[in-house]
Amino acid sequence: MTLVVVETISLLIRPIALGVRLAANLMAGHLLLQLIALAIIHLPTPI
Repeated sequence: MTLVVVETISLLIRPIALGVRLAANLMAGHLLLQLIALAIIHLPTPI
């Protein structure tokens, strides 16, 4: 009986956990792109 409850809770929580991971990965990707763009913009250009 307890196994059924644990498995049910696991199945309900899994999409939430995956959504949080996806959001974190998207945010990390955008932050990385912004940091690279900022570094390129602010680098001194050789003349």
